Amino acid sequence: MPFEPDGRLRPGSRPQRPLAMPPPRHVLNHMISREALVSFWNELVSSAQHDPITQLQPMVRYMEIVGFENAGPIATEILANGVQNLSLDDQNTLEQVLIWQCYNLFEGPPSDFRPGHSPPPERVMQHFAALGATTYDYPITIQPHCARAQILWGAFGHMEDFNAPGPAPNDCLDLLEQVADYEWIPAEDVNWFALNQPHFWGMTPIQRQQFFQACMHLRGWRTTAAEAEGEYERLQAGW
Repeated sequence: MPFEPDGRLRPGSRPQRPLAMPPPRHVLNHMISREALVSFWNELVSSAQHDPITQLQPMVRYMEIVGFENAGPIATEILANGVQNLSLDDQNTLEQVLIWQCYNLFEGPPSDFRPGHSPPPERVMQHFAALGATTYDYPITIQPHCARAQILWGAFGHMEDFNAPGPAPNDCLDLLEQVADYEWIPAEDVNWFALNQPHFWGMTPIQRQQFFQACMHLRGWRTTAAEAEGEYERLQAGW
């Protein structure tokens, strides 16, 4: 079986999908917070321990969503070994598998370089989900990622209800299944430099990459909105 008694994954026991690894100069931020994910998992385990006949299946289903094969036997082992609290502090742990899922992550700057118009990472999901937003007191992303954020925002609400504890987690799991195969949101798909919104949304994926790389080459994460507009105009002349 894949776990040591202390909850560490044995070699070769990672889930099917790879864990996230950020590119240089970027950090990966959670959309649903780590704290909410920890509470959700611990509540799933606690419920399964108290009522395995009816409550083991939601735990198994969540493990399948995050990429485990043979989730049923693994869940049974977790319950038998008492592996629950995700406060493990080393690499290659159950925590790393459950918390760092690509569908729940987006690339951004380290906190010391976060643009002044952007919110703390734990608030970005709420802003991503605000499809009608037009101001730049926060970054906004392209529409497909906004749709994902709306799904995760709904899942987060169900998670909070379940963590209370509250109703069964199936509504939350239904939403997570809709985004489970998504990759993380790349930095170039987020308007970190507060470019004019029609300009940002009007670029093709390749143009967004070129624009982002030009801004990063100019002054890195410290590129201002005015400088970003200048880079956009320079690039637009050649598109």
